[in-house]
Amino acid sequence: MAKQIDNVTCVSCGCLCDDLAVQIADGQITSAERACSISQPLFVASQENKTVTAEIEGKEVSLEAAIDRASEILDSSCSPLIWGLAESTIEAQRKAIALADRLGGTVDPALSPFHRAALIALQSVGISTCTLGEVKQRADVVLFWGCDPMTTHPRFFERFIDPPCKFTATGRNLVVVDDERHETASLANEFLQIEPGADFEVLSTLRAIVAEVEIESETVGRVSLAQLQALSNTLKASNYPVLFFGSGIAEDEDASSTLESLFLLVRQLNDHSRCSAIGLGGPIAENVLTWQTGYPCGVNFATGYPRFDPVAYSATRLLESGEADALLMCGKSGFQHLAKAAREKLHDMPVVLLEPAQSAPYDNNQFVPTVRIPLARVGIHTGGTVFRMDGVPLPLRQLTQSSHLSEEEVLTAILEGVLKTCC
Repeated sequence: MAKQIDNVTCVSCGCLCDDLAVQIADGQITSAERACSISQPLFVASQENKTVTAEIEGKEVSLEAAIDRASEILDSSCSPLIWGLAESTIEAQRKAIALADRLGGTVDPALSPFHRAALIALQSVGISTCTLGEVKQRADVVLFWGCDPMTTHPRFFERFIDPPCKFTATGRNLVVVDDERHETASLANEFLQIEPGADFEVLSTLRAIVAEVEIESETVGRVSLAQLQALSNTLKASNYPVLFFGSGIAEDEDASSTLESLFLLVRQLNDHSRCSAIGLGGPIAENVLTWQTGYPCGVNFATGYPRFDPVAYSATRLLESGEADALLMCGKSGFQHLAKAAREKLHDMPVVLLEPAQSAPYDNNQFVPTVRIPLARVGIHTGGTVFRMDGVPLPLRQLTQSSHLSEEEVLTAILEGVLKTCC
């Protein structure tokens, strides 16, 4: 019997579009109305592969045996590392943190270098931010710096930029600053093409102009001073400017300094009107860790209380140095952000991998996990809650049944196994 489920939330990108209409027949998804080019394949390929089973050392085993072995590996470890969580629900993340707390291990979400730099900058100078709902209803100037949402977040404009502002009668002024012309730049009212790697220099100059400091140079980063003066005037005259920033703004080694400069620019503009900044990325993986420990990444529980060091307790350093003697991978998303030397260490240590049953097979040249446990896919076979890119939590709905457990259920079982061993 066919049925339609409305208001489905998609987890393919940080927009978390929650207006999809999914058609289901005979327990399988047949179509997803309003799904974008990124999410459409996710729904089309959602049919569960029931032949995928748990594995130990590459050999098929029962789920119970795999969970017991995972509990044994983590409990016997002196310095376990929990990494990933980029595609995990809030509920699963809470279980992962509870497990790390019980083991005295380290939690480090799978963050890109840009995302990690943004968190460090945020801690240094703070950030004034808002929700995407405020952008939709109030923003009269929207600036995209180092990002191309038309490519990375296909429905972003449709949902948050194209609809008319409720509290602004003049419409929106779109500005793009980047080192290359892309699809979003072609839609902008103004495009400033800067020299690659000159973001910090251009931002610092723009901040000086906003502060009415006299600048001697006529060009900065291939952008004329007149263009930056015009941009300053636009931002200062706006009632509610919002700055979206992406990984393109922080491609150099000192990315956190560049982002600090952006956040300080937003602070300056708040002297003239309400101004906010939002990172354009995926669903947020660090909020649960932050509210439970006070820290967003690199959190160690070895002393019985959370200690924070984004460098010393980063997954890359712990793996490269050999300090981590067991790894629990909650998904493979973000695997490419681990340094090559860190990835090579996975050949020589026990690894427990939790990933959706529909995931692409792992490459044996990368590593073969000691224990692999297939999961029900979040947002399709299991519900939960996830954070949108602006920090707003949105509920997920279970669309079809699964023969696999959810990540939360597997982590709960592993934690129970560890507690039994301790008792």
